[in-house]
Amino acid sequence: MRQPAITLEQVLAITYFSGHAWAPDGSRIAYILDDGGRYSLRVVDVRTARSVEVSDGDAPVTALDWGRDGGLAYVQGGRLIVAAQADEVWRRAEFYAGPDPVTALQWSPADGRLAYVTGGRLWVWDPEGPSVRDLTVPGRVAGLDHQATLTWAPDGSVIAVTFEEEQRWDLAVVDPAGGVRWRSRTESLEGPFTWLRPDRMLFARPSVGYTVREWCVLDLPAGTVRMLHREDEPEGLGAAYEAQAHPDGRRALL
Repeated sequence: MRQPAITLEQVLAITYFSGHAWAPDGSRIAYILDDGGRYSLRVVDVRTARSVEVSDGDAPVTALDWGRDGGLAYVQGGRLIVAAQADEVWRRAEFYAGPDPVTALQWSPADGRLAYVTGGRLWVWDPEGPSVRDLTVPGRVAGLDHQATLTWAPDGSVIAVTFEEEQRWDLAVVDPAGGVRWRSRTESLEGPFTWLRPDRMLFARPSVGYTVREWCVLDLPAGTVRMLHREDEPEGLGAAYEAQAHPDGRRALL
């Protein structure tokens, strides 16, 4: 009998990588490893190519983010865990394990605050307090079409989030101290979005049918939105990728 070119066992042995992220100092890369359906968090040293598993157990790791001090926050089995390396050993601390799974997280780029989403609500943990604050968002916080759910401004002053209200998806900018600084109110969708600088945010505004997409910039202090570019394709637009901001904060790649 002719042997198959590849066996089922060989297919199941194939590993996949996702969620790659550089450490702030560029010395390591964190990633999620899919090894036969087991999703674990790994960190590889770029100088030695040595890879270690940070997570523990078989529950799947679904999200991760580096803190500016080199710590890792990640979601495993819906739980929020914070890990730090000491003497080449990763030590884990379970931060949240409530009834609702954590669906998104991101460290502030300016300090040690950590924003996360659970139960459709946005929370910020401030280690300086220490305190945990439930931020005011007009609706249920959730991602849209696998896009980012939340993003801190570059200086950590505000957070942009997507949310659902009355079967409509909108975008809001909220203050970690409490309160909504700006929100959209359109029948279109909003996203993906990118901060150009602390007072400017670039975002896409596709129609529900994805035949028209407007790229807009928010002037946060003024609370005004200006359209920069419009795409119109009656047969349907392709996916919109997150714009890449230029370091000068004035230009971006769409």
